[in-house]
Amino acid sequence: LPEVLAVAICNGIRHFHIVFGQCKDVSLGSLEGSKKAMQLANALTDLKKKGLHLFRDAIFFTLVTPPYLVGSFKDLLKSIEATGYNLYCWSLDVRGAKKDLIARSWQQMSQAKNNKKVQQLVLWGSKGKP
Repeated sequence: LPEVLAVAICNGIRHFHIVFGQCKDVSLGSLEGSKKAMQLANALTDLKKKGLHLFRDAIFFTLVTPPYLVGSFKDLLKSIEATGYNLYCWSLDVRGAKKDLIARSWQQMSQAKNNKKVQQLVLWGSKGKP
């Protein structure tokens, strides 16, 4: 991830989508979220080593999480903000999720937006109805 980010930044890209996939064992959501947060922090810290942290005020991230990672938002946000970057949008990946789980996840996400932790909330992967 750090190398891909570095190349993209050097090529002028300033808005990134960090997409976390589905997990086979959702009971490990908290542990998986902590692991993802550490990996994200390491990748963003690596940009500083490459001298690319100078662009951080112009770089924004959209975080795409499946419902099982919604509870890990604080750790993921902390990883982004601690390295000086901005979280612009939080997307809920609804692919394959049950309606009640989507509703509960959206409530948690709405609280984060109401508390001004994120500017935008969107759904990711919905097919919609014609």
